[in-house]
Amino acid sequence: MTSEMWREIEGYPGYRISSAGRVIGKRGLMHPAINADGYPKVKLLAKDKPTRSVLVHVLVAAAFIGPRPKGYQINHRDGVKVNNAAMNLEYLSIKEHWSHTVAHKLNARGETMGTAKLRDEDVIAIYRLSGVWTADEIGHWFGLSARHVHHIQRGAYWRHLFAQKAGSALTLRRPVAVSRIDDVGSAFGGVPPIGRLSARGETTDGR
Repeated sequence: MTSEMWREIEGYPGYRISSAGRVIGKRGLMHPAINADGYPKVKLLAKDKPTRSVLVHVLVAAAFIGPRPKGYQINHRDGVKVNNAAMNLEYLSIKEHWSHTVAHKLNARGETMGTAKLRDEDVIAIYRLSGVWTADEIGHWFGLSARHVHHIQRGAYWRHLFAQKAGSALTLRRPVAVSRIDDVGSAFGGVPPIGRLSARGETTDGR
């Protein structure tokens, strides 16, 4: 087993990155957030510099692989975005990176992903049920946490189903699955969600 090595993060005194993908900051071990694309990221602070939000795999590659060649991308060998160990990262040309993505079906999204727990119509129904059922009720039906439900309704997850222009509200890219909303209504036995949506003057076609 390879021992974990640590190196200073260039330009940010007090921060270190490890070969296992862990980051230590001025207050100890940092806990990366996960961005909308599923990659861990951390915020770095330094005197006379703006706060920098940087992907962990970028830090690891720079520290343990070396400078990235122009036009190359960082690839996760096993396709797991949160596995940022140095041995799991490599630099590939755009063509090589895309070939790896297709070969490992990493370009799948939404319901086409083998690990997806939801279908596209489930996500659309969850979005349209905002304000009709509580996040806890929706989460109970779909097997999700209330937090996950809120992320979907804000468009943070399953972003390919939503559209949003600067300064405008989030909208759906395609019609809502009415039958799926009826399923949720039947599960709780009260007024079907479709009836509640109609009572609010809303349509069920995603507009």
